[in-house]
Amino acid sequence: MIRAGDDTPALLTAQGVIDKVEKDTLTLRPRGTDGKTGKQLVLRLTGTSRLYTLTTEKHAAGPILVQKHTEPGNLKPQQAVAVIYTGDTSPVLLSAVIQAGAAQAADRKGAWKLPRGVPAKVETALKYIDEHHSAPEGYEGGRTFLNLGRAGEEKLPARDARGKPIKYQEWDVNPRVPGKNRGPERLVTGSDGSAYYTDDHYRTFKKVR
Repeated sequence: MIRAGDDTPALLTAQGVIDKVEKDTLTLRPRGTDGKTGKQLVLRLTGTSRLYTLTTEKHAAGPILVQKHTEPGNLKPQQAVAVIYTGDTSPVLLSAVIQAGAAQAADRKGAWKLPRGVPAKVETALKYIDEHHSAPEGYEGGRTFLNLGRAGEEKLPARDARGKPIKYQEWDVNPRVPGKNRGPERLVTGSDGSAYYTDDHYRTFKKVR
């Protein structure tokens, strides 16, 4: 929190993913350093709100980060975003930086078909996770999947097409039953928008998208 003085509201920061964009508001799901998402944060868009996309451009000396101004109509759900906003009862968005690469991941999430051999319950769980960024009620999930590729486990891609490390989370596809083992089935999702299904506890994977 940043306090500029008694006459001005405190400035707050957050990062997470966009839930929805409307004419006068931007709604996001804040995400902590532990990867867990918090309650929806609704920010008012005003004439002072500034939106930027963050891209990487290749140069002879190496890749550099570039911020480009954008408009609310260019934002999409599931894009990663970092914001600065006023900390009052009706918070105003002052500045937002959106990862341009996250738009591609959002597009991949929106258009995919369940591969052969993957049960329909995986699609149901994945759609809920995409929308809510948490496990369905009665299910376990959201823990970090380390992707070590040890003890007979299949190793998933470690980096995306731009060379950025992929962070994975694991989710159950069956509801929790008290006193019963979770079983071998899991859904693993990546920060690049990818998703994988395993029915033998990570020994082999089927790519869902």
